[in-house]
Amino acid sequence: MVLFYAIPPCQMGRRSTQIVKMVTNLTEANLTEANLTEANLTEANLTKANLSKANLSKANLTRANLAGANLTGTNLTEAILDRAFLGGGANLSHAHLSGAKLSHAYLSEANLTEASLNGTDLNGADLEGANLKGAKLDGAILCNTTMPDGKKVYANCKNANLSQVYIGSVDLTNANFSGANLTGANLTGANLTGTNLDSAIKCKTIFSWGEDNSGCKQKTTKNFLSKN
Repeated sequence: MVLFYAIPPCQMGRRSTQIVKMVTNLTEANLTEANLTEANLTEANLTKANLSKANLSKANLTRANLAGANLTGTNLTEAILDRAFLGGGANLSHAHLSGAKLSHAYLSEANLTEASLNGTDLNGADLEGANLKGAKLDGAILCNTTMPDGKKVYANCKNANLSQVYIGSVDLTNANFSGANLTGANLTGANLTGTNLDSAIKCKTIFSWGEDNSGCKQKTTKNFLSKN
């Protein structure tokens, strides 16, 4: 069953249709070239759906199931796919994912041939076994990201949330961790040669040399004392 909620034409300006919310079970649905800009597809079931060349720019697909879906040439620019399931043979060849958020998304065995992933947030994403031949990853956030060979990389962790993450003995030479949240993270044994930690939040953060609490918010008793 699919329910569409739309803004009345008088409120839509130039847009002919604007889908605000969809309660969806779109298993094997044919949505080729559909305009789903800014659609709310949170937790939608799109298993084996055909979304080839559809426009899903800025759509919310958080925790959506896209197992085996056809996303060939699909526009997912700035879409939110945090914790989405894109395994099971999902085809994202030639897909446009620039600026999209795929934090902790599952992309194992996905086809990302010639996909555009410039500036894409892949923090914690699983790409093991994925096909990245010809994919563009300029400026992508590759932080705690499992690559096709099964290894985790931390090349670009700028502003990434690594709270409570165990990083361990990883080579972080020249990696960018500026602005990252390292609260409770464990980097014991990590090679931090040339690593950029500018403005990183360090609170109960474990390094080889010990615990760093420089970024912990300190409770102040100033106001209490002034009242007494």
